Amino acid sequence: MGQSNLTSPVRDQDDHRWVLRRPPLGRPLAPAHDVAREARILTALEGTAVPAGARADR
Repeated sequence: MGQSNLTSPVRDQDDHRWVLRRPPLGRPLAPAHDVAREARILTALEGTAVPAGARADR
């Protein structure tokens, strides 16, 4: 049974926009939904020519 990370668009009162992601509910396969690994990859791509989204905690 395939599951995807849960993705939620969020907008605040000043029209700032974010996309929040979390692992799916239940017991997914660990490597397939490792949002911590995804955050490490996004951090590694900061300042490179590779287009990547910014982490919300930065």
